[in-house]
Amino acid sequence: MPESEMDSSSLDIPLLRSDLEFFPAPAAEGGEPVWTVFDPVNSEYLKADWQHYQILIRLDREQTLGALIDRIERETTIRVSQHDMVDFLVDLNRLRLLNNSLHISSGQLSRESERKRQSAFQWLIHHYLYFRLPLIRPDSFLNKALPYVTKLVTLPALVFYAFIAIIGLYFLCFRFDEYVATLTDFLNWKGALAYGVAITLLKCVHEFAHAFTAKKMGNRVKTMGVAFIVMWPVPYCDVTDSWRMSSRKKRLLISFAGVLAELTIAAFALVIWGVSEGQITRSVCFVLSSVSLAGTLMINLNPVMRFDGYYILSDLLGIDNLFPRARVYLRWFYRYKLLGISAPDPERKMSEHSRRLLLIYSVSSWIYRFFLYTGIAILVYYSFPKIIGIVLFTIEITAFILFPAVTEIVWLWNNRKAITLGRNTWIIIIIFAIAALWFSLPLPRRLQLPAQVKAVQRQILYAPISGVLTTLYVKSGDKVKKGELLLSMASVSLEKEIEVLRNYKAVLLSRINSEIASTTKAGSGVGLQQTALSQVDSKLKSLLEQLRRCSVYAQFPGFIENLDNSLQVNSALYKGQEVALLININKSEVVALLPHEDLGYLKTGKDASFLPAGSGGTINCKITKLSDYRQQVLDNPALASLHGGPVFATNDHKNRLRITGVYYPVYAEIETDNLRSGQTGSLIVYSSGKSYLYSVVLLVWRTILRESGL
Repeated sequence: MPESEMDSSSLDIPLLRSDLEFFPAPAAEGGEPVWTVFDPVNSEYLKADWQHYQILIRLDREQTLGALIDRIERETTIRVSQHDMVDFLVDLNRLRLLNNSLHISSGQLSRESERKRQSAFQWLIHHYLYFRLPLIRPDSFLNKALPYVTKLVTLPALVFYAFIAIIGLYFLCFRFDEYVATLTDFLNWKGALAYGVAITLLKCVHEFAHAFTAKKMGNRVKTMGVAFIVMWPVPYCDVTDSWRMSSRKKRLLISFAGVLAELTIAAFALVIWGVSEGQITRSVCFVLSSVSLAGTLMINLNPVMRFDGYYILSDLLGIDNLFPRARVYLRWFYRYKLLGISAPDPERKMSEHSRRLLLIYSVSSWIYRFFLYTGIAILVYYSFPKIIGIVLFTIEITAFILFPAVTEIVWLWNNRKAITLGRNTWIIIIIFAIAALWFSLPLPRRLQLPAQVKAVQRQILYAPISGVLTTLYVKSGDKVKKGELLLSMASVSLEKEIEVLRNYKAVLLSRINSEIASTTKAGSGVGLQQTALSQVDSKLKSLLEQLRRCSVYAQFPGFIENLDNSLQVNSALYKGQEVALLININKSEVVALLPHEDLGYLKTGKDASFLPAGSGGTINCKITKLSDYRQQVLDNPALASLHGGPVFATNDHKNRLRITGVYYPVYAEIETDNLRSGQTGSLIVYSSGKSYLYSVVLLVWRTILRESGL
């Protein structure tokens, strides 16, 4: 007879540990009572529904399994089988909630414990990204300081904070461009230091807000210290005693306290930033407000990571242990609905609406975590020395992405006989097959490349001589015609030199005529005078040409750009000084940046279209040139990621925008007079047959070759 079917009624049941504490917890969705079980040895809080609680309180004396089941069925309405009771006792034993080990002859306990126990290596892999270092026990300090802190959160104070927040939001909305532009002033090592200090201070305030709120609710705050998230230190506060409370509202207040504290600081900082004129004050307030807002919206209120937003959402939905329950439910859902594997619904007591929310949360959290872990893997790859980065990258991808996938595939293979290929299964198979073919086959792909408009013809308007500006006929942005006069100059020294030469020429002519008339003999003096006259004519012609060039005309129709706004009439100009730029409006070209992995998939002569930024329509163009030389410096800041553009770039020691990736210029001819030089957008073009799978494999292979030094 199989072990699972053997009679276990005579099995001796160990007692439940006497130091465990039970607290009423918030009721379940259907109103069923729930209890919190506190394990003081492991500092863990566990949940027990009404049925499990009735079993737990009856593990108070020595008895056999059969006697325990008889007692439960006699004193309650619960009906439980020996098999289910053994499974429950195994879980209690694994959680170390029993006084001594549970001895099961079948070996079920040892197998279950081995399956669920983590090795030291597995623990290290899952915890080096996040671990805590307790530093202080703040309970005594919190008790003394609480009366003073409480005065800061009275009803009048909260109304005042709300009023300040409205004013701060007004400044942020109506001066948003100015606020965002301030960020560029902090993209340096000094800005990084300022943000580091601000993050530390704000997180300390954040955690003390949690601590004081928990203390106000009557809870202990056992420890405070430093948590390391991907080796980055941040303060933390242990408020797990809030699980003792039966009120979800109070738990919500504790979870939201840190967010509220940061938002209050952000509100005051925004108001001071909006009314202050001092550069230092504005900079400090900008850093505080930006860190508070970004940290709150992107991290603290993010419900798919286990920060404040996760616990807030959990209490709002009334679902404790939200992520693990959502993970289990998603696994059951796809196995049952898509693969036809029959199993009991783990959340059958939930309403249909709550189960739907659980499913949505699980899918969204898995998608988010996939990209998060991939990003963390790339981060540790670039943040650590080469060999360490490669090892950590491999561990990240293997432990958090590949291992769960392989584990699930192995489970499905072992249970393949239970799979029923229904209509939903075939639909999923077809969808995945189409996606796999699309990813693998060399199909034409739509490429959207970052690009800018550049004029093919340019005329630099510069001072041909040193002098003064007499007339400026245009201003920046003016549209001019071919041959139109743009500016005039004058040079006192040049005009004087011309006048002197003209007078000297007149003297020479007079001498020549006088000598010719007064003598009948051709002397050498006339020849010398004529030679001098020829030299003067040549010099005078050169100076007159320079004087003529003092009037600058447009060589082609176009727009005036980059005009020096400091110039006025009678402003001094030196020879060669640039005054403005004339751009041809009739013939422009689009210069796009092609990523290295797409090199070889485009050809000259291919039709393309240019989509200007902020426009809904495209303009036809044609690719004329593909450069073989990598572009390393970005000449248009609007394309840089530092200014919200699509190209990742950093400032080098010469304050140039150096591109971090590998891009090659692509030139496309465009005929239009509706675009301006420097206007950014996207060049849309369809490549020749390209396989994404091949590109990924090639990228991995090149990375391996590069990092291995082969």
